[in-house]
Amino acid sequence: MEDAVSHPATRQRLFERMLALLADLSARIPLVLVLEDLHWADASTRDLLAFLAVRLRRQHVLIVATVREAELAADARRWFAELLRCPRVTRLRLAALADAEVAELVAALLPPGSDPADVAAAVAAAEGNPLYAEELARSGRPWPPASIAEIVLARVSCVDSDVRQVIDQLSVTDGGVPHDLLAAVVPLPEPVLLAAVRKAVDQRLLVTTPDDGYALPHGLIRQILYADLLPGERRRLHRRYAAALSRHRDCDPALLARHWHLADCPALAATAALTAARRAAAARAHPEAHGLYSLAVELSDHLPVAVAAALWPEAARAAAHAGDPQRATEHILRALSSTAEQALGPTGGAAVSSCAPPPMPSTAHATVPGSGDSVGPTCSGGSGGRVAAGTAVPGSPAKGNGSSGTAGRTGAAVPVAGLGHAERAERARLLERLAAYRRDAGDPRGAVAALGEALELLAGERASALEARVLAAAADMRVRLGDPDGALPLAQRALRMAERTGALAEHAHALTTLGVVRAQRGDLAGGLEALGRARELAGATDSVEDVLRAASNHMYLLCTGGRFAEARDVALAGRRAAGELGAPPPMTAVLDFNTAAVLVATGRWPEADELLAELLGQSSAHIVRYLHLLQLELAVARGDPRTADELTAVLAASPDDPRLRGPFHACLAEQALDAAESGAGSGAAELSTAADHVLRGLCAVGSGGALAEEEIRLLAVGARLAAELALLPGPLRPRGLPVAWHTDAAAFADRAAAIAARHGGEPVVAAFGALAAAEHSRGGGTDDRATWRQVADVWRAADQPYREAYARLREAGSAIRASRREQAGRALAACLALAEPLGAEPLVRLAHALAARSRLTRPPAPPAPTASNAAARFDLTERETQVLALLSDGRSNRQIGRSLYISDRTVAVHVSHILEKLGVRNRTEAALVYARAGLAPSVLP
Repeated sequence: MEDAVSHPATRQRLFERMLALLADLSARIPLVLVLEDLHWADASTRDLLAFLAVRLRRQHVLIVATVREAELAADARRWFAELLRCPRVTRLRLAALADAEVAELVAALLPPGSDPADVAAAVAAAEGNPLYAEELARSGRPWPPASIAEIVLARVSCVDSDVRQVIDQLSVTDGGVPHDLLAAVVPLPEPVLLAAVRKAVDQRLLVTTPDDGYALPHGLIRQILYADLLPGERRRLHRRYAAALSRHRDCDPALLARHWHLADCPALAATAALTAARRAAAARAHPEAHGLYSLAVELSDHLPVAVAAALWPEAARAAAHAGDPQRATEHILRALSSTAEQALGPTGGAAVSSCAPPPMPSTAHATVPGSGDSVGPTCSGGSGGRVAAGTAVPGSPAKGNGSSGTAGRTGAAVPVAGLGHAERAERARLLERLAAYRRDAGDPRGAVAALGEALELLAGERASALEARVLAAAADMRVRLGDPDGALPLAQRALRMAERTGALAEHAHALTTLGVVRAQRGDLAGGLEALGRARELAGATDSVEDVLRAASNHMYLLCTGGRFAEARDVALAGRRAAGELGAPPPMTAVLDFNTAAVLVATGRWPEADELLAELLGQSSAHIVRYLHLLQLELAVARGDPRTADELTAVLAASPDDPRLRGPFHACLAEQALDAAESGAGSGAAELSTAADHVLRGLCAVGSGGALAEEEIRLLAVGARLAAELALLPGPLRPRGLPVAWHTDAAAFADRAAAIAARHGGEPVVAAFGALAAAEHSRGGGTDDRATWRQVADVWRAADQPYREAYARLREAGSAIRASRREQAGRALAACLALAEPLGAEPLVRLAHALAARSRLTRPPAPPAPTASNAAARFDLTERETQVLALLSDGRSNRQIGRSLYISDRTVAVHVSHILEKLGVRNRTEAALVYARAGLAPSVLP
């Protein structure tokens, strides 16, 4: 257009004709004219827009123009400033898009079903720029996209060499660079440097930063320029920058380590990385410390020998605090190898073992092929409510007292006789740490081996806090391996030695284990007393591990006793104490898991969902398996097959662990039974699947009661399946049952009764025992309404609403068979009052199906938690509810009779029934239940 309108008169006529054209077009309908990228327009086009901005007055025309101020040349900037002075011109500054807007844009461009991580990565890389977001979405990885790279490289290809030196140097930095640091890095005289920086800023290749510095305008631009450098150029630029940083005030050693490393100066990088790692650890920045220690470890050959020897335990501690126990194990093994080399000399023949666990002694438990190595907390979730004692370790009890070291050597083979007292103590200390990291990494056999070798090293030495700690750890491992009898003497020895040496942390550790052993041997009160004392002692120390161990096990025992409210209080107190000591999230994983397990068990499922989602993002892979198990429990209970299938696939690939495998198979067996009973599955195939899961779960947990809750839950599920099979007509029974089913199933009820008798003080175990007995009676046709009411009452006492709802469902079935239709309606109402707020769809469907088959004249109560639902839960009739309300108001039998127009004798009968149904001893306790349950009469005079 520039040539056509070079003459002023010609240009004026052209502008007038353009104005007339716009006026004609807008005479009939308002007109919108859009002009894009005016920063690339020539002078005549800019003059036309200025002319129209003045002359367009009465015409119904709106001109929308886009311009990038940063790319306007000097003469265009003057034009733009004049244009903005026109009264009819409105300026709208467009800020960068918000992350949510970029995410919406990217998601629309990516194929359906794309990984959310890809969307998040594109949002982060785009930094609010819609053009970059579109290109990132369209190009796919690796980034940056070629289309953007071509534009950026074209822009810098014609800049002056001085400008290129500046932007190349900035491309190796991590962000903005202060002017004085840039001047120290770029080898240019100050006037030349200032001129180069000015040109770069004018051309929008650089932007100024608030801290008196400069930066490249976008992260993608930095990546493109950095990738365009040759390897030698990169190392030279990093070397310059690192040298300048080392002389700069307030130098960040982490940043310095990174640049010395990229500059290929390993000795300088290693020293800086170690300094930065120690600072990060002191500041409790555990993930950052772990990363920096990893760099120092990588470059450890360039550190002095004495410094490198101290590096490995520090790196292991950082890895453990960051939730990477496997890496911590590797670091400690390297530390053990280092101590062996120092003891034996460089030619001493120290043979460093791999990280694989040594052989384990023979066991007493039956196992499935390939089972036995992983560890982790366990819980029956929505079905049982058991939580982990510390971090539960699967497997079978190792025989002996753990002091012989027969399970195999760890680290380097070092003759014990050749070590002095200090060397023995140091090596034992490292072995105790190795055992802790191996335990957390899912290697209980390796942990046992390490503790055995540590005890062998300390044998014959003076009593010490270290030996007390190793003994306590060995006892703890026995408990985790299901051998409380073997743990008891070790815990007692540890306790005596801790008392003799005045070691508070070790004393707390030993008391914690001793308390769990007492509880598992039937003395729950004694166990709780020991755990309470252990928490007091641990709180007086600075040992985060012992504080968390005592709190986790105290919570575990309280849950074992059905005291869930107290357990939650202990968890909160433990988290608070650990937070004051700076415990990182991975260290509180067991306590957090136990809290989530309590929420699942007690029916607080929305809270459990939130906590599980939070924990999944900050837990190690070892703990994540158990979080997935809780999520599977919820998915099965809610009738969410898609989520259940996804979690099943993940958990099926996990290492074999009895504490995980038991609940896993029990949960899947319950899912199959729900499908078979509701008709959602294929009937016979679902029953065969359930039988397979029951047998596999029992094989995984073994027998003998070491894993009592896991075993009795499976036995109860098996008894339910046996009842379903017994009630089916012969032609409908599945033909594909496992070979061992009929033999094993005959003993389910007796096995469950024996376990319940041994663990009578554990409400959840007792409830599963009652459930197994009731299912056995159902299979034989001898169950009645009272049988299932007793089961429901036991689950109610254990604060397990999901299980109680199932028992109420069976109670309704028994009442229907006995032609007690009114009682059946109340039982179904109680079932739905519990199941529907939980969202337990399988139970809800079974309840409605039973009501439809039975043609109940009184439909089940609505799902809202009303007083009538609470009354149904206790099986109170309408009249009994009225009597209870008046009784709770403090009225005598005579007063109640007058209010309801019934005799005193009838009132006394009602009161007797009420006390029996509520399971209370007197009128005062009945009034308390009334207040807590929200009971109210439906009709009162």
